[in-house]
Amino acid sequence: MKKHYPNLEKPITSRLNAAKALGVSQRELFEALGISKSYLSEILSSMEKRKLISRKLEPGKMKRIWSSEFFPGFSPGLMRIGMLKSSEYLPLLHSIRKKAESTGIVLRVRVYRSALSLIDDLKSGILEIAFAPLYTSVVSTFAASNLRIVHLIASGGAGIFRRTDDDGSYCRSTEVSSMILMLRAYLDSTGLKPIIEPFTDPCLGMNGFLSGKYGQICIWEPFASHLRHVDQVNEMAEYSGLLGDLPCCCVVVRNDTIELSSSMLRDCKTVEFDTEDVEKIGFCGFEGSVNESISRYNFNVDRSFAAFMGFLNRLGLTVTERSARRFYVPAIE
Repeated sequence: MKKHYPNLEKPITSRLNAAKALGVSQRELFEALGISKSYLSEILSSMEKRKLISRKLEPGKMKRIWSSEFFPGFSPGLMRIGMLKSSEYLPLLHSIRKKAESTGIVLRVRVYRSALSLIDDLKSGILEIAFAPLYTSVVSTFAASNLRIVHLIASGGAGIFRRTDDDGSYCRSTEVSSMILMLRAYLDSTGLKPIIEPFTDPCLGMNGFLSGKYGQICIWEPFASHLRHVDQVNEMAEYSGLLGDLPCCCVVVRNDTIELSSSMLRDCKTVEFDTEDVEKIGFCGFEGSVNESISRYNFNVDRSFAAFMGFLNRLGLTVTERSARRFYVPAIE
C-alpha cells in the first residue's frame, strides 16, 4: 500500500508549485521542513510513485525536485495535456483518458485562457500534448523546431454573432487563431470594417458581448450554441459557410513525445465525452450548451498529408512539401 503524508505533502507541494519550472533542490526542502533526510526521502519517494513530483539528479549529485505539473521534460508514466475552453476537445480527451487508464499512464489536464500561452508551455517542456487552434499551431511550428502537429481534430464549431441593438462598430475575437481567419473571410464578404479587439479569455469575451460592451463577436463552441438561443442576438455567419472543411483545431506535441502521443491517439474515433471533464474544465456557466455544441463539429476531416498541404494554402501559407513534412506527422490518416 502506498503511504501518504498529508501534513507534509501539502507544504512540499505548495513550495514546488510556487517554484514552477525552476524546481527546488532536495537540500532546500530538508532545510525548510526541519525533518530528517531519511524521512524526507521516504515522503518524496511516495509522492514520486504517485506522479505528484518528478526528481532529477543534477551535476554535483544534487537532486532537484519539481511538481509534476511543472517538470520541464518528459517523465515516463505521466502525460500532461493542455487545452483551451472549447468543446471539440472533449471527445478526444475522453478517448485518451480511457487509453491512459488501460495502460497505467497518469493523465493531468491543464486549461488555458490563451492559445499562445498553451503553445509556449508545450515548447518549454511542461506539457506533452497541446489541443490548440490549427492556425496558431502552424505559425508556432514554423518558429519552433521541437514541435510537430500529429492530429487534425475537427472542423466547424464557431459562429459570428451580432447584437440587434448595436451598430456592430466593434468586434471581439481571439488573437492568432482560426477565429481570426473566419472573421477575415466574413469581413471580406460583407465589406464591413469594425474595430477588432482581441481577447484571450472566452469567458471575458462572452461577458463583454452579452453586457453590450461589444456589438459583434467571433466565438467557438459551446459559447456559440448558447448565443443561438439568446434574444436580441443574431448569427451572421457560421464556420462551415466561411471556411468549409478547414480544420479548426489540432494536436501538437514535442519531438520527444511523438511516439507516446501517437500511440494514445490511434483509434480515437468516438464522439463521447465525460460529464466530469465538462465540470473540471468549466465553461463559465455555459456548460449546459456542451451537448448541443458537439453536433456542430465535423470530426471526420481529411487528415492525409495531401489535404494538409491544401489546408496550408488556404491559410495563406506557401511552404515546400519538405517543410510541411517536417512539422506535420499524422498519427491517424
